[in-house]
Amino acid sequence: MPRPTRSDDRSRLDRLAPLTPRELAESLAPRVRFEDAPAISPWRRHALSRVDAGLALLLGLIVLAARGPLIDRGATLLHSDEAIVGIMAQDIAAGRCLPIYFYGQRYMGALEAYVVAGLSAVVNDPIVALRLAPALFFSLLVAVQVAMLTRWFGRAGGLVGAGALLAAPPMLAQWSISARGGYVEVWLWGSLLLWAWGEWFTDATRPASRGRRAVFGGLIGSGAWINPSMVAFVLPIVALAAVESLGRNVKAVRRRLGLLTLPLLAVAAVLVATTLYSVEVADGSVRRHILLGLLPARFGAVVVVLLLGVLGWWLWRRPAIRSGARAMLERNAALLMGLLVGSLPAIVYLLGGILGRHEIEPALPLAVRPPWTAAAPFEFLLRGLPLLMGADPAPFLALVTAGREPALHPLGGGLTAMITWANAMVTASLLILVIAFIVWRRDELARLLRLERGAATPTALLVLGVCGLTALYLLSAAAHDFNTIRYLLPACVFVPGLLAAVVGDRGARGRGTHAVRVVYALLLASWLTGQVGLWRQIGCPHPLQPLAAGVASSSVRDAQAELFDAHLLSYLTNQRCRVQEYEPFWARLGHYRREHGAAATYIVDRRPIDWVARWDALGLPGRPPPETQRTLARRLDAFLEQRPSAVLDRRMLPGDYELIRLSTPLPAVGF
Repeated sequence: MPRPTRSDDRSRLDRLAPLTPRELAESLAPRVRFEDAPAISPWRRHALSRVDAGLALLLGLIVLAARGPLIDRGATLLHSDEAIVGIMAQDIAAGRCLPIYFYGQRYMGALEAYVVAGLSAVVNDPIVALRLAPALFFSLLVAVQVAMLTRWFGRAGGLVGAGALLAAPPMLAQWSISARGGYVEVWLWGSLLLWAWGEWFTDATRPASRGRRAVFGGLIGSGAWINPSMVAFVLPIVALAAVESLGRNVKAVRRRLGLLTLPLLAVAAVLVATTLYSVEVADGSVRRHILLGLLPARFGAVVVVLLLGVLGWWLWRRPAIRSGARAMLERNAALLMGLLVGSLPAIVYLLGGILGRHEIEPALPLAVRPPWTAAAPFEFLLRGLPLLMGADPAPFLALVTAGREPALHPLGGGLTAMITWANAMVTASLLILVIAFIVWRRDELARLLRLERGAATPTALLVLGVCGLTALYLLSAAAHDFNTIRYLLPACVFVPGLLAAVVGDRGARGRGTHAVRVVYALLLASWLTGQVGLWRQIGCPHPLQPLAAGVASSSVRDAQAELFDAHLLSYLTNQRCRVQEYEPFWARLGHYRREHGAAATYIVDRRPIDWVARWDALGLPGRPPPETQRTLARRLDAFLEQRPSAVLDRRMLPGDYELIRLSTPLPAVGF
């Protein structure tokens, strides 16, 4: 068909004949392609009023108050990671140290510890202060989520999201008050990042200002310092931006692959990335694979660098790519500057290590694993869904109390039966809501899967967030045991929005709207039943509190104990007794120094309990976690059989623990 000329277009206009959008664009500006015109953003935005802002703050305070009963009974489930945050807060409050990272782990920022230290000045109970800090961040998270979802799906959507965070599954309810290394804070940062991107970067007719780009970069940089799971919120943004970009260039691929376009391109990207470099954690060691391990590591690294160099040279030879890259850098200079400013704590830490001010502590292998090793995390995912989404707190309590006596109140028969029914109701409700979501949002999902233009919607961003988080977990080299199921908790940032998209958004409703609302209400009621069950079971003192009181009142000021006992005893004694970790697999209290060759004091559990057998009896997947590997008692007994005269002091402590003071320390074994 011959291309219409300007005179042809004028004649058609004179006859009032309709023009296609392409013909109209070419007739008015023949040198500009229609595809290059700014796209109208499909990102719907509802106006936020003062009522909406007040409602968001009010709901945040309501959720904070609702967590009060769990905070009040917070001692029962005190974890060793929380004890480390508490020790950091004690050091900050006393002026002994100003940490940048979580002790022993340079990938989780110390922001939480500073907040706990500040709260400790006004809260008498240190465990309440430890619980209150993440609860405050979670309250802010709720307020941000309500405002964000109201902006995207209307006021009803904001209320639906708030309900999901208030009546959360028991595991999330407990984690929302758990100070374990910046988890709750990074959920808040992630929500702010998603909202900022939707407000500032999705409308081509209104480019983001330099100030907003700087703030956006600052959120990414500071969030990455707080917790590496910030990548779970950056990934869907990058993916959705790539979808919009690729949508103009993969028309032929889209015609052939249809709904498989996005999944197959994602699989191809993963295969390319893991072929170049991947990390595997097996048997306590880290194995790095370059080019699938087909070549020696050093030679493979040289080959990869050469391949990337050739690719970079080829791209640089293309003027369009070169000019586009230069324009992108100029446009995002403020974003990069904000990224650097947000990353200042990490930069200061790195410079301090380079200058010899401190040692650079180890970190988890934050890389992807070979795809063929994803079977283990896939099993963790399947077995972990009841913990993450279920109403029954029993699996979560079994996991969080592994390696120690649970100290839980028994549930009555009536409440146990209610929780069983609630758990079944959660499964049925989630299944119905997922089906309704797919049916009512099928057009948006189809555009996303086909990489069509106009796919950038809030719903698409949230879907990519959940899918990306799941993929990151399955491919993460750090997902090496069942305890890592907590890495999927950032889903709490995406799930409320998905529920809002199916329950609260009037524009997406179809048949069965009232039934879906009833199902949503049943889901919340089921989760609340699980929270009541969790609250009823906790409330006992922590099993180590009597022991800590006995140690604090004694003359013992330095000792050694099993890894997690050391953390908890040091915290619970307010570091009156600095308990070092005995043969730690990963030292958190490495700054506790003891004179070499001096007399050594050990605090050892004397209960004849096989913690590994207890773990196996739970039927949970994966290897038993480190807290079940208690070897100190066995090694002490073997040493004392050979050198009984080395005992300087020996006495029983509360909780069937024993204090043994030796004239010489146990010989090092290593982990």
